[in-house]
Amino acid sequence: MMRILFIGPNTPESEWLCKALRESAHSVLWSTNFAAGIRGAQEETFDVVMIVPQASAPLAGLSEVVSDIRQVSPDAIFALVVRESSAAERAAFLRSGIDMCFAKPWSFVNMHEKILALHRSATHGRRGAHDSEPRLRLDTQTRELVDGAARLAVTKREFLVLECLLRHFESPVKHEQILRYAWCDEDESDIATIPPLIWRLRRKIQGRLPDVAIVTEQACGYRLAHRRESPALPFRAESTTMAHRAYV
Repeated sequence: MMRILFIGPNTPESEWLCKALRESAHSVLWSTNFAAGIRGAQEETFDVVMIVPQASAPLAGLSEVVSDIRQVSPDAIFALVVRESSAAERAAFLRSGIDMCFAKPWSFVNMHEKILALHRSATHGRRGAHDSEPRLRLDTQTRELVDGAARLAVTKREFLVLECLLRHFESPVKHEQILRYAWCDEDESDIATIPPLIWRLRRKIQGRLPDVAIVTEQACGYRLAHRRESPALPFRAESTTMAHRAYV
């Protein structure tokens, strides 16, 4: 599951790519030009920035765009999708800060798997090879919320909401941010659609994952929390016996 900033013109190709990414369970914010993309990047961090330039537009200023977005999303993976390019042009794209370049004929499956592989590698590097897997996590393969050994299947929309909250674990997330993440740029999206979904999620979680809670933050939004029980101190019979003997 990745949060993707898609920068591309309003064309059937861009629409198809965005739909394919969303159908792959990713949250995609679509900006139709560089300026809008930079503004979107200033509001939140992204895992991937995919750029599809206009067919006839030059790629002048590409390095500046990459630099501006990296200031707020330093770990983002930058992927460029072009109609055609020479080896020299691809080398120039990489020097400008692009991590991978795709030219036609390209396969979405191949593109998607390469981006996922680079994202896994980057995430593994940041987390550290010896860090244990978090207790509370999302399984993208089965679309489940996982708490230790317990699992809860959720819908695609619920999965996106949980992903948004989990990215800011134990911190409040505003309604507007949840809306952008889980409903992307859908015209019919509205803040009023969030509370009913949260209510349904809480009902599901209550029965299967009792240690997980979605807390309402008044006049703000919601916070995903985990109730951890403090481990009990071990009882030592010999200590009790010794203490008893001391008073005899």
